[in-house]
Amino acid sequence: MNACAIVIGINDYQKPGIPNLFGAVGDAADFADWALDPGGGNVRPEHMYFWTSPAPAAPSARLAAFLANPTVWTNGTAVSLGRPPRAQEISDTALMMSRDLPSAAPAITRIYVFMAGHGVQSVAIGVQRDAQTCFVAGDFNPGSATYGLIPCDDLRRGLLQMGYFSEAVMFFDCCRSPMSLNDPAPLLPWPRGAGQDAPFGIGRAARRGAKAFETPEKTPNRGAFSTVLMEGLRRHRNAANELTLNDLEVYVSNTIQSVLDESRQYPYFDIDPRNPPFCVLQAPVASPPFRSTSRSRTTTRRDRCNSSMQMERSSKRKSTGRPASRRRRARCTRSRRPTAASPTLSGTMDQGRPMSHSSTLPELTNLSADGPPGIEIQIIDGRYQVLARGTEFVEKPLPQGIYIVRWMLPEKPDEKMVRLLPSATGQHVKFPGIPAAPKGSARDVFARVAASAEKAPQQQQSDIVILVRNRGNVLAGSTDSENDVRLFDRDEVAMRSDSSALAAAQTERLDTGAAALKAYRVPAGNYRIRYMTCTGLQLDQTIVAINGRRTLVFLTREATETLLSADDKFKRHTFYGVNPERTVVLTVPIQAGPVPAVNDVRMAEVLLDALAIGGDPLDERMLARLNAVDTDPLLRLYAAALIVSQLARKGSPALDDPYPASPATKSASDPAVQDFEKHWRGKALDLIKGIVPQDSSPDLFALRWELGHTAEGSLTAPTMLAISWECAARHSTGTESAVPDTASFRGASLGRVAAGPWLAWRPSSAKETSLLEDSPKAASKSLDDALSEFTSGLASAIPSNTDLPALHDTLSKLSVGTRGLISAARDLNFAPNQARSAAANLAGTLLTPAGQLRDRLQQATQELAAANASPPPRSRSSSAEPPALRRAITHFDDPQKGRFGGQPERDGFELTASFEETNDPKWVQINLLVTAQPGPPQTATEAEFFLHDTFRRERIKSPFQQGEAHLPLRAFGGFTVGVWIASHQIELELDLAELPDAPTIVKEW
Repeated sequence: MNACAIVIGINDYQKPGIPNLFGAVGDAADFADWALDPGGGNVRPEHMYFWTSPAPAAPSARLAAFLANPTVWTNGTAVSLGRPPRAQEISDTALMMSRDLPSAAPAITRIYVFMAGHGVQSVAIGVQRDAQTCFVAGDFNPGSATYGLIPCDDLRRGLLQMGYFSEAVMFFDCCRSPMSLNDPAPLLPWPRGAGQDAPFGIGRAARRGAKAFETPEKTPNRGAFSTVLMEGLRRHRNAANELTLNDLEVYVSNTIQSVLDESRQYPYFDIDPRNPPFCVLQAPVASPPFRSTSRSRTTTRRDRCNSSMQMERSSKRKSTGRPASRRRRARCTRSRRPTAASPTLSGTMDQGRPMSHSSTLPELTNLSADGPPGIEIQIIDGRYQVLARGTEFVEKPLPQGIYIVRWMLPEKPDEKMVRLLPSATGQHVKFPGIPAAPKGSARDVFARVAASAEKAPQQQQSDIVILVRNRGNVLAGSTDSENDVRLFDRDEVAMRSDSSALAAAQTERLDTGAAALKAYRVPAGNYRIRYMTCTGLQLDQTIVAINGRRTLVFLTREATETLLSADDKFKRHTFYGVNPERTVVLTVPIQAGPVPAVNDVRMAEVLLDALAIGGDPLDERMLARLNAVDTDPLLRLYAAALIVSQLARKGSPALDDPYPASPATKSASDPAVQDFEKHWRGKALDLIKGIVPQDSSPDLFALRWELGHTAEGSLTAPTMLAISWECAARHSTGTESAVPDTASFRGASLGRVAAGPWLAWRPSSAKETSLLEDSPKAASKSLDDALSEFTSGLASAIPSNTDLPALHDTLSKLSVGTRGLISAARDLNFAPNQARSAAANLAGTLLTPAGQLRDRLQQATQELAAANASPPPRSRSSSAEPPALRRAITHFDDPQKGRFGGQPERDGFELTASFEETNDPKWVQINLLVTAQPGPPQTATEAEFFLHDTFRRERIKSPFQQGEAHLPLRAFGGFTVGVWIASHQIELELDLAELPDAPTIVKEW
């Protein structure tokens, strides 16, 4: 296969606010050497695009020959190894490669992407569905939002557009720590094109929200991830001399422990397809085996996270009598100790052999293992190659030696090292059993809470018990945990906790590490839980109360270090709050059996984990348990949702029933695929039909719609699960009334954030009512018409042959929401006879119901028309920008608060607000007014209002007329308004919720 590569490594960003790294250039040079090797990546020199800052100190002979005549980047840009590459240089070169190389002779069908340096994790805002890993390019400036970042997932989607590359293999050795900016990931300025179902693999150095580190012990000079990655690429092969991404993932994940402590870094791979495995290359090993020469290793770590941008230099530290470099190393070192969960193997591990072996070829002996339903079992050899995998029972004939049997438990994998000897009867390894729940663990706390809650007399038919547990380094008293979590009914009324009913559990909470415990006696129905997250956001999430059952909501509270922009630097800030990805929700009968069974808690964890990241735990034994009469209805719901989710991914819900063939080669019209999906959709319907009552959760309606079952009516609340919300959004394109257009539903679509399997949203995301609601209802177009006009407007404003400068100019005139809509629409087929399916796909992609999608399409069409007719935007001078924009955002749900000085009156100018009722009690008319006093203030020409970030136009200018500047708004809830009067360099600030005459909807929302 012919391939090309773009390889980047940045040690020196040449920015005072961004610390240098030690190993990124060496990592890039090592990958480039492998890529240029005919026995490795097999990339010809003219198809290699390489850029590091600074130049590699000691390049290999292959790389040195390439650097003598390096490939010129796009627009004739010569590679300058004295500076880091800019974001547009990277983006434009990748686009040029995508356009030109696949049509070359011979055609280049695969692209390798390798980037090493600083990285961050963006936030999910508006139509940006998920957070993205972003690579920090050379022109990134702390304090300038997301300009200068390369969104890695969007880059992959762009490279695999129809007519571009057929495969993409990408590796990113950078941090994924969250960066809370008031912008989503930047939109790549690429022309819109149809997507294709192309194979890809992405290896990330760390799991989401975590850091990546450098090594080794004394002077860091390589990334830990890149070190083991390159060993795997060069020497990890199966018996057929093949290297698959599946095997590479296992090798890297296990071998990284040899250069870094177990608790430090967990690589994360995203591979499609996984079955059959994605083959990277077929060639013999390219270098000597990797050797681990010591059981104990001291590692100095430098993290590849931009959270270090505020790191103090050694010259600023207190003197301790030691050199600065020694002091820094002392703060960053750790000794690695062998653990039972991660066996440490010293000595050589030769290619193709088990961990130990005899001098003569032994007979094959069957090694088998059993496990509980839904838990994957793996048999692993000395090369960390997975030899066999399955559920319930796995067996494999093997030569004598030492192997590992691993059970993939959700909380932490359990392993057993086995010495296999020749035997006619074979050797069987029994599952060690679910370990006893440690004090404070999820299962332990669930049991105690349920048991304690049962001691109170029951007055209602259902109740909700909420427990918040501290995890990790959460400081006692860091926030008021008791008030961090609240429960609301569907009328937005806050419920009162009956804490007296839980006295026994409250007494135990110091032992369990619990921070808050609340019980609510409520009628059956839909409720919303509201909490502060560990990233500083306030989120809402639907919780159901089922007749005759107790709903147990287990929340985990953590500390997360996040970046805040301040002037031209970033500073670290630690937030304490709930991590929504770790939430577990179960129900138990109120009267009988109040303590959830250990298997129920484990099954919930397995199913929710599979929903979040993809998985196949639904073997026959697990399905049999789920179909039992006394099964928790939420477990049935999670299993049905997992089936829908896996089929949408073109994957199987069960390890023992694989998908018919590779998704890249099988179409939906293939009989084998149709039979497979029909079989599993039937199982999902059977699971749903067993839930009583059938209206106990809004998810049941959404899943029945998706499975083609007749279910009339509309949702009464947003769904619990994200996949159910996606199903409801698609269904609404045919039945718009299925999803109402109220504040909660608007918030769920406008403010949805990544929360694992759950649908969680910012309640502050529905501040502004739709601008189109002021128009007569008769003027509203159908969704199909709105989509058709948007498509025409997009083709007119951004033709397919648009050059990059013109594309940049057009995109710069559009709002963030419209740019996101264009990005999501790029992969859809807008053929006239497929308008409805395109609308449904777009609604599902954006998680936006039909009514709101229609409004967004109409708004985007208006913006595209205006952008097409207006001249390119002029850059703002520094004096025209308020200093507030350079100050840190400390209230993410109210981004202007504290940034405009905190005073509504200053130097002859005053900002006031008045309120008027509307025909909807949940919306309020807000009239903002800036008054200029007689004298010099009367010379002001205009005031610029800065509103909540959920407004489509959050910056609006209003001229002064007779000493007054007006701005009328229609909104839901309160927020802080900032005003900037550029002519007088005046900032004003007013928190609407703090005004004494503000209505309740403004004060409380």
